[in-house]
Parts: sequence; structure tokens; C-alpha cells
Amino acid sequence: MNAEFYIIDDALFPEKDLSWADPPDPDAIALRIRSGGAPWGATRTSIEAFADTFEILERHAKAPDFLRNMAFAGSPRLVLTEVSGPWRMGYFEASLSTALLGVIDEDFDKIAEEMAQKGEGATAVFDAFHLTLQEANARGRAVAILHS
Repeated sequence: MNAEFYIIDDALFPEKDLSWADPPDPDAIALRIRSGGAPWGATRTSIEAFADTFEILERHAKAPDFLRNMAFAGSPRLVLTEVSGPWRMGYFEASLSTALLGVIDEDFDKIAEEMAQKGEGATAVFDAFHLTLQEANARGRAVAILHS
């Protein structure tokens, strides 16, 4: 699996624009992310390692099943929630990115150790996601993940 991490302005997806199709088109949303976002990292890993990364983060954030869902099936304003998949996208709005960065920064050493125990794949996803979260937070932006 390839995972591409983008810093994105939530304003790129105004609510009125998200109704451009019925149902919304995941490919159009991904294209808007690629064309309007800032690519910040990429990694190739297994689906299991990708899931492990967000499972570990969920435990530290005390948010069971939430972050994995957002990483595998998140979308701007959750517009794709009712669209059958697969649509290979994760999305963390700016406020969620800020909160999640706080959790990571608070427990960074423990989280990094748990990632290392899971292996190189989880560590690579975590490193790319963490760096993207840091820059997104500095800019007040969201994080999008496109995977294939």
C-alpha cells in the first residue's frame, strides 16, 4: 500500500462545493487534495502496518476505532460517509489534527517505542504522519492521506 500525506486547507472544501455530485465523487475529492494540498510525505507499507499505526494512536488518544476509521475512510466534512467504497482516503480536519498532535507530543517516547515494536512499516507511517501533523498544526491546516 502506498500512503501519501498532504497538508490541506479545510476551506478548500466548502460545504456548498461538497454537494457537486450525488453521491459525491471520491476521485474528484482526491484530485482536489492532490492539486490544492501540499504533499508532505509518502511511504509504502502493508495495510496491517498502516492499521497498527492508528491503533496505537487510538490507545493513546483513548479513541477506540475512531482514528483507524478516519485514516482509512475519512473525508472532508465526512461527505463520503454514505458512499460505498473503496475510496482510499483518510482525512483529519484541522481541529482533530491539533488535538492528535497534542496526544503524540505528550506520549511521544512511548508511542515511538510501540511503533518500533510493530516494525519498520508502522514506524515509517508514524514518522510521516507525525511530521505532517506538525507542519499542518503550524499552518492551522488539515491532514489528508491518499492510499493506493
